[in-house]
Amino acid sequence: ELGCGALLPTASPIRSLAFHPKFSALAVGFQNGALMVIDEPFVERGDVHCEQAVGTVWDLAFSPSSDTLAATGGNGRLLLWDLATGATRRPAPATEEVQSLDFDPSGDLIAIGGSDGDIILLDAHSAEQVGQPLKGHDGAVQDVAFHPDGDSIASAGSDRRVFLWNVQTGLPMTDALTGHGGPVFAVDWVVDGVGLASGGNGAALAWDFQFATLRSIVCASANRDLSTFEWNAYVGSDRPYQPSCGVRPGGPVPE
Repeated sequence: ELGCGALLPTASPIRSLAFHPKFSALAVGFQNGALMVIDEPFVERGDVHCEQAVGTVWDLAFSPSSDTLAATGGNGRLLLWDLATGATRRPAPATEEVQSLDFDPSGDLIAIGGSDGDIILLDAHSAEQVGQPLKGHDGAVQDVAFHPDGDSIASAGSDRRVFLWNVQTGLPMTDALTGHGGPVFAVDWVVDGVGLASGGNGAALAWDFQFATLRSIVCASANRDLSTFEWNAYVGSDRPYQPSCGVRPGGPVPE
């Protein structure tokens, strides 16, 4: 029906979907490796463009400029489909089976998460690896998402954990976020980047990174200001001391 009979001789489960960021088009990835882009998916008839990927299409992402569709595949492979010319590239494997991918907001980097627990950064234009793998997950990286400012990445893993990564250093920005009772399959940022949602094992968790919220939680737990020693150790002696939780009776806790 969709004009992709050569790629879909029999029904195959759909594993991934992605809407075009600018136009009315939908990308669909199938378990048998078929990949299609449907123009005008909400009308009765629309043009359909078909391509063969490289194994189960676990994840899809359009570039911010909307001219490239990236698709994951088996054996650590990635398909880059130039939608204007129809040309495709299949870079050499960078990791084990790719479970997830995302473009950074500039469209210059692609993050891919592998079944071996590594996150690889690729140059979106040359498909060459950038820097060292981001290592921290014990098990498959099920989803990755760039922060709206492009400086950090959130990742969800089958190890029940969510990590936040500094793109420049390749290191975790904090201890792993825990709370899920099973594998975490999805993660995404709030539009303005002040929060994060993660989902898995029948539950979704929301993570609030606004300073005011974090301060209120910490202050409610500690029930006091930082001591000057703690301030110098954790904030830095180069910054003037300030009451962390507001002016409390008796002033700051003495050293």
